Amino acid sequence: MFYKERSWTARGLWLAAILSLGNIAMAAYMLLQLAKWNRGEPVERLLVR
Repeated sequence: MFYKERSWTARGLWLAAILSLGNIAMAAYMLLQLAKWNRGEPVERLLVR
């Protein structure tokens, strides 16, 4: 998550969410990434920038 986000603000907010909410925040992050993902793109796009 930290390496995928471009702005320091987004990195900090996601880090705070993960530290406070744990797996719920990670699941929310992956669901957001899946919503942005196009079916034609490789699956690696979800894991790397």
